[in-house]
Amino acid sequence: MVEEEKKLPAELTRSQLVALTGIKDPTGPEGGFIEDDQDEIQIPRLKIVQNLSAEVGNGQARPGDIWSDAHGQVLAPPVTVVPLQSRKDWQKWSGPPPDGVVVWRTSDPRDPRVEEDPESFKYKILSWMVLVSHADNKEISPQVCVMSLKRSSMPIARQWYSMQKRQGMPMWVQKYHIRSTPSKRYNNVWTPLIHPSGIITRKEEIKFTQSLANSYLASFLMMRVEAPPEEGEE
Repeated sequence: MVEEEKKLPAELTRSQLVALTGIKDPTGPEGGFIEDDQDEIQIPRLKIVQNLSAEVGNGQARPGDIWSDAHGQVLAPPVTVVPLQSRKDWQKWSGPPPDGVVVWRTSDPRDPRVEEDPESFKYKILSWMVLVSHADNKEISPQVCVMSLKRSSMPIARQWYSMQKRQGMPMWVQKYHIRSTPSKRYNNVWTPLIHPSGIITRKEEIKFTQSLANSYLASFLMMRVEAPPEEGEE
């Protein structure tokens, strides 16, 4: 018996945004329009589990697994995602996990701290708001997560960013497969492997991803995105 393909709505309602993100109002204060000293917003993440990740400590995952906060589980590779929005950040941390904390953060490349602060535990981070489990992964429901890549994965992040630009079409019609692999440069660090897996062609799905991307156009740029140092990095 052939499983019937899940149909995505052409337009997003408020309740659908809540279901996808877990945020009560993705276009309002809880969706990222927050002051710098507020910490109550928790953004669901898609991440590659590292040796010191909480999911390893509590027995939910192993290093190298791909974990989705939105689904609360390890996702079997390859994980299919559609990028919706992207952003760049710079962060200074006091040290590695679990004790390191953010000293400062900025998304402004002209901020003097980007060039002037010592390099130790300072990171440039590329982040994407992605739609996870779109089209190919029918065993789990579509959810929106943030995927952040930093120094250990920066060559892959730049390559992914370039792939999206070279396609000559909006990023939210492009599908990618994500796997994990041990880093060749950093000890005890797992990095992503990202490959194109096709383009969305169904009109209703294109309208859906476009609507979702537009919903986050402003709020994602305002969200607090943190990516703590990984083992092997300094």
